[in-house]
Amino acid sequence: MPNFGNDWGSMFSIVGQPPRPPGQELEASHLIVTPDYFRAMGTPLLRGRVFNSRDTKDSLPVEL
Repeated sequence: MPNFGNDWGSMFSIVGQPPRPPGQELEASHLIVTPDYFRAMGTPLLRGRVFNSRDTKDSLPVEL
């Protein structure tokens, strides 16, 4: 995958579940890209819409 090794990782916990032991914490990784990332990678859009610069965490979700 392009950009391998340039992702960011964040530890997280699940509300209502006990903390995990050291070394077994939950982690999610993510990659921040620009709105034209998929076009530049040649990844076709199959459904929905492409991301744009106005998308935020508060934007309405894309219906699939």
